[in-house]
Amino acid sequence: MKKYLIIFLYFLSLTAFGQKGLTKKVFKPSDYLSPNYKIKKSNLIFSKFTIELIRVKSESNSTNDPNTFDCRAWLRLKEKDQIVKEFYYPNMEPVGSCYGILIPKKQPLNNYFLVSKHSDYDIDIILINEQGKVQIIPGTYFYISPNKKYLISNFVPGSLGISVFDLESNTLIFSSEGNDPFGDWYYQDGNYFATINEQTVKNGQIEILSIDFKSKKIVKNKVKYNYPKIKNKLKIFDDGFKGGDSECNCP
Repeated sequence: MKKYLIIFLYFLSLTAFGQKGLTKKVFKPSDYLSPNYKIKKSNLIFSKFTIELIRVKSESNSTNDPNTFDCRAWLRLKEKDQIVKEFYYPNMEPVGSCYGILIPKKQPLNNYFLVSKHSDYDIDIILINEQGKVQIIPGTYFYISPNKKYLISNFVPGSLGISVFDLESNTLIFSSEGNDPFGDWYYQDGNYFATINEQTVKNGQIEILSIDFKSKKIVKNKVKYNYPKIKNKLKIFDDGFKGGDSECNCP
């Protein structure tokens, strides 16, 4: 049952709050004065929209303060100064890893703006297309296929969870968990596959986890230990865990 923990908590949060990031508190700078808080604001242009991100880090260590939090954020999609969509995240906790709203230093696609939210077991990738439609899928760091048709995301490094998103149809193909921790992703011989973290070579072979698009499942296969070629490894984005494109902190 443990392997379903991340997915369970993800959909539980959807049920509990109606939608992830439902706004419950208006940002007021006067509520977050230095030195108790640190504020970082970003405004980025995408298509006809402005994407506004406000991040607040609490510098207080008081457990008796009801307003104590690790990281708080507002993410707004605006068109001509009008808010089209807004998300509020009251507290994103580190739990020993990256936390906060992370944006790649360079967006990998021209027709999508991608953001990831890191917070213990509550993780998201937020996809905004050129028309302003927002999709939210479970995931943190991600890979883009060479033909820019698919986005593949491991829930967290070494986790059992994966999401596969069709960028052309703007739909989630599937999101599920398996029994093996996903490693890096490759595109080789017409196949998308991941290595398995911390596995040992047996009889000159290793196991890989391949995407079966027809059945919308992950299939395990055995290959020669040297089958995955470095030149075919997919570029990783938003990987604060491995020193990738984003700052792994808040703000």
